[in-house]
Amino acid sequence: MCLYKKNSTTNAVYRSNNPKNPSVVNVVWEADTYAPLLYKGKTLYSGGSNLKIVAYPTVVLGGAPIPTSQLSFQWTDNDTPNTAASGLGKNVFSFQGDQLQTGEDVAVDVYSGTTKVGHADITIPVSSPQVIFYVQDPLRGELLDEGMQGQATLAQTETTLKAEPYFFSNSSAENGLLQYDWTLDNQETTGPNSAQGELTLRQTGSGGGSADLSVSVQNTDTSQYAQSANAALQLVFGQQSGSSLSNFFGL
Repeated sequence: MCLYKKNSTTNAVYRSNNPKNPSVVNVVWEADTYAPLLYKGKTLYSGGSNLKIVAYPTVVLGGAPIPTSQLSFQWTDNDTPNTAASGLGKNVFSFQGDQLQTGEDVAVDVYSGTTKVGHADITIPVSSPQVIFYVQDPLRGELLDEGMQGQATLAQTETTLKAEPYFFSNSSAENGLLQYDWTLDNQETTGPNSAQGELTLRQTGSGGGSADLSVSVQNTDTSQYAQSANAALQLVFGQQSGSSLSNFFGL
């Protein structure tokens, strides 16, 4: 599964009364959401997570560029002015999104003194968190190069799987507020590290068969409770000769 997404930017050209002095404002947003180490894509925004918006203005008046520190930035979020985040040189707007909104509409007006010299706006959509299974190898660690989807064959008698969350709030992930609930063939199952997203599966006896494994991940922070994800996997193990699934356990 490819979760990569390039950095998102927007820009708008504000045309003043003097066409010789156009201004351009580029806006870049960053969501403070979780992704595994070495993830190469952009972490997406999920409802209730923290956001940072940075405005990069290019303003030329009378043939001279105006430094960002000398410009005033007036920020609005969903048509509500944010006076605390606005002011001289304040080209960075950080805030916690509303989990009940379908997206965050952010706009900024840029002033040189009392003259409006630039404007930009951007809509940041809400993305759903995801969870992907990976093998946790005892020697090489978590094998993040290939996620497990649909059906997976377990060649070893003991395998540890990691349910890796994507795009949940970073603060919740770091503070242990993500709750993992595991089921194996529709029966609740646990293990020593299952609350941290790891489950060790061990086959006892001989033969083979299959089992349905699923995990649900819930952010328990009430301001981010809309963040949840599920994943399911059919596990095939041993020799396929009609053995009992009771030989397959989460430990």
